[in-house]
Amino acid sequence: MAVSPISRCVATPVPGRGSGLSPAARRAATGLLALSWILVLPVDLPAQERPFPYALDHGDIAVASVGAVAAGLGFALKNTAAPPTAAEIAGLDRASVNAFDRGATWNWSDDWQDVSDWTRDGLVAAATLATLLPAAVEGRWSEAATLGVMLAETAAFSFGVTNLAKVVIQRNRPYLYNDAFTPEERAGIARESGGATLSFPSGHTSLAFAAASFLSTTYADLHGPGTASKLIWGSSLGAAALVGVARVEGGKHFPTDVLAGAVAGGAIGHLVPRLHRRGTPVNLVVTPSYLVVRWSF
Repeated sequence: MAVSPISRCVATPVPGRGSGLSPAARRAATGLLALSWILVLPVDLPAQERPFPYALDHGDIAVASVGAVAAGLGFALKNTAAPPTAAEIAGLDRASVNAFDRGATWNWSDDWQDVSDWTRDGLVAAATLATLLPAAVEGRWSEAATLGVMLAETAAFSFGVTNLAKVVIQRNRPYLYNDAFTPEERAGIARESGGATLSFPSGHTSLAFAAASFLSTTYADLHGPGTASKLIWGSSLGAAALVGVARVEGGKHFPTDVLAGAVAGGAIGHLVPRLHRRGTPVNLVVTPSYLVVRWSF
């Protein structure tokens, strides 16, 4: 029976630094993920009670709309990108990749790709549960709704910013330069996995850092600084960093893709709660024709 290029790629790891996830590395990754879940879920961590610090206003209609349009447009445009052909891939030269990123062109690992998926999804789920569940369980529905809108805005802007940037920049993924596979095999991966020319920035990393930053920022605002807040910051950002490492080791992203995604996602995850703080010096100015974010001091 014939074996498709993608099946052959999956069955035969590429030799090199990213050729597979060793048992020790797999245990370390699993342990870090478990630690992040323990620390970010709403367990009985010591924290002080504080008044609810957030509020929604009419500006959120514009903010949510802009985020939703950006996310939808970016997703739609991303899916229109045609995969490169084997002939186009054969013409790629690893030496054309900058020295900082070039090492990623030897990487391929399904195990590391799985780690990036699990950890990203775990962070998003943990941010959702830890943020919304306590208020919902205690019947504070207005607070839960406010946090839910903020979280939705964070996710929408993370998706929108990264996907639109991918479409504009059109950067090849590192596996397209990996000559441990034939051009036909790389073309097979590109066809079946999609997004072969949408490497920059890393969407996985952006969403992971957005979730980590949102979770940590809102926890500190709701409960105040302290040991629990520091543990959540450290564990959630550590898990988000693991997503970035896994994307590089899996052969899906360059280090600069991951760094850009981390900066974008981290900024979005922190800025959205800040925009909603009561008494914040940041004001949303909304008119029928434009949206302005203004700092008032």
